[in-house]
Amino acid sequence: MNQLIRRFGWFALMATALASRSAAQVQPTAGSRIRDLIIEDSLTPAKTQLRDFVTQLRDSLNRVESAHARLLRARQAKMRSVVISTGRELARNCINGADAVDLTTERLAPISTSAPSGDHALQSFRIALSTLSEDLRLCAHFDSLTMAAKPLDQEKLENIATAARDAIARYDVIRDGLLKLLGITLPIKGDVRRR
Repeated sequence: MNQLIRRFGWFALMATALASRSAAQVQPTAGSRIRDLIIEDSLTPAKTQLRDFVTQLRDSLNRVESAHARLLRARQAKMRSVVISTGRELARNCINGADAVDLTTERLAPISTSAPSGDHALQSFRIALSTLSEDLRLCAHFDSLTMAAKPLDQEKLENIATAARDAIARYDVIRDGLLKLLGITLPIKGDVRRR
């Protein structure tokens, strides 16, 4: 009898686990669709456009940050060839990042908000974009000079990459403040519709 009760209990436990597992697999899909609709419907067309522009820029700037991280790891591992290739890549990423910043600045020119605090935050954001563009162009310039020097000064190269990463971090603070004020949430990295 005890053995029968144990088997029945085990069977009930397995049936409950399978039912909860299949229910868990269905819920995120339905929930994510609803969440996506709410996010999309809650933004005005101008806010959606701003979010998409900022997301595309963020994805471009991530390349600079990843080059910085790769450079640090290569220096720690004493992998000179990786440091050299990452140094060349850093210059390209900085110039591409600066171009993306300039494009975003151009796209944001006609955008305004309906409140003075929003317009002030938007103006601060435009200033941050201008500063970031200058910093990234300096990164590309100094990186090119450092890469041309013989012997290669790896510490100087790391300092250039760190300065670019820090410039992006300063911009991120202002960007996040603007988006929070306007009630805009950035999508997960890489998940943006191209227009």
